[in-house]
Amino acid sequence: MVSITQEKSNAGGLDLRNILIGAVLLFSTPASAEPVRLVCTQDTGQRAGIVIIDEEAGTFKHGDYRFYRIVSNTDEYLTAMGSGGTVPGGAVWIVEKATGRFAMGEASLSCTTSSCTDEKLSAFEMEGVCQRAVL
Repeated sequence: MVSITQEKSNAGGLDLRNILIGAVLLFSTPASAEPVRLVCTQDTGQRAGIVIIDEEAGTFKHGDYRFYRIVSNTDEYLTAMGSGGTVPGGAVWIVEKATGRFAMGEASLSCTTSSCTDEKLSAFEMEGVCQRAVL
């Protein structure tokens, strides 16, 4: 589950060598492999957080508190879904294995104040790239 940084060639396309390396490394570990830790960055440049994927357990963890269940794992994509837990809502992550590109969407009942005395339904989405965390 290693990702690559998308690098542009002089022609404006992706560097084919990096795509091939990424495709081989991203999700080519044996089924008994340890969970993989990825650092994800939004297209805006903001950090999207740490993701830990455990294919053997079928889990996908975002940050310290959001757990998702892997619902689809093909040669090209990994899809994970999670519920809002004790609040209405849920989220979905889709990760392209060859490049590390991701898209995430969430809809939930959210607090509008720090004390959570007022709530509203809201939606959130982000896109970006995940790369293997450097220890």
